[in-house]
Order: sequence, then C-alpha cells, then structure tokens
Amino acid sequence: MNCIAIVLARSDSVRLPGKHFKNIGKFSLLEFIWYRLKVSRTIDKIVLATTDRSIDDDLEKLAQKIGYDVVRGELNNVLKRFKLAADIYGADRIVKVNGDSPFISAKLIDDMIIKMHTTMAGFITGKSKYSGYPIGLGA
Repeated sequence: MNCIAIVLARSDSVRLPGKHFKNIGKFSLLEFIWYRLKVSRTIDKIVLATTDRSIDDDLEKLAQKIGYDVVRGELNNVLKRFKLAADIYGADRIVKVNGDSPFISAKLIDDMIIKMHTTMAGFITGKSKYSGYPIGLGA
C-alpha cells in the first residue's frame, strides 16, 4: 500500500493572501502542516499540489525547502492535479489535506487509513458533518 497526502495550496487567497508563508510560532503555515503530517504512520509521501501559474513559484520553492514533493497543474482542475500526483507517486491511497488546516491530525488520518484498509472501503472522510470531529482536524 502506497499512501500519499496531497496538500492543496495556492498563493492568491482572497481572505488571507500569502497565508502559507505566515508564521504560526516559528514555522510557516505550510511548514506547520508538514510537521503535523510527518508523524503519520500511514502516509508514505507528502505532496503539495498547486497551480502552474507564476504566482505559485515561491510557494513551490518554500514547499521544496521544507521537504514536500510538488505537483503543479491547472488552476481550475484540482482533480487533474490529484490524478497527476497519484500517477507520479503510484498511490494506492490518497489523503486530501487543505493547505490552510494547521491542526490536521495525523492520528485521525492513521485511524482513517487503517479503517479504510481493513474494511476495503473506497472512501472515508473526516469531514465534520459526517465524523463529528471539529473542522480542520480531518482529511
């Protein structure tokens, strides 16, 4: 089983431009998410999926400096970026992570991936309205 976490991010947020570069303590938001995911027992690779626009060049540089692998694609085709990442890294399982969720829980992700594997489920969500977990913890 090859499980990758795909973190979705782009630089031109309307509500908080450049949010991935802003610090939470001593780490940028993007780095904070990396460290939260890095402790997962089930995630084999962490990939940043961003757009192929020049506005996201600095985001790619930051991600690579942190340790992310990076996949870039069309702004309006997130699914295509997901498929590209899955194909490049030979993923059997994909964990979707929003790039503005610094409190993502690796423990919850591990529990979800283990449950998915043992029940042979094709899809599991940590979305609040289905799981009961607070917004921002689930994948």
